[in-house]
Amino acid sequence: MLAVEIRVNGELKAICGGADLRQLVARLAVHPRDNAFRVECLGVRSVDVDTDEVLKWVSARIQLGDDVSFRLVESDSARDPIDSQKIAARSRGRDA
Repeated sequence: MLAVEIRVNGELKAICGGADLRQLVARLAVHPRDNAFRVECLGVRSVDVDTDEVLKWVSARIQLGDDVSFRLVESDSARDPIDSQKIAARSRGRDA
């Protein structure tokens, strides 16, 4: 499966991914007003026609000067998500 490997200052934070994901997002979140910096990895998968599930693998504070790396990898396994939430499915344009 396709996955994202996330490291902070050389330390492996997680390998994020899943075979049935519709979307996988790894990002740096910077809030300059608050001096708040985070590295995050989230994914979305369909549960059924009306429900999606948002999965979270990483949400870690980082600080100015940290070395953050994202690497796309093929992996047989990934870390289990640390959180998940079910949400109403958005229209996906299935008939388009």
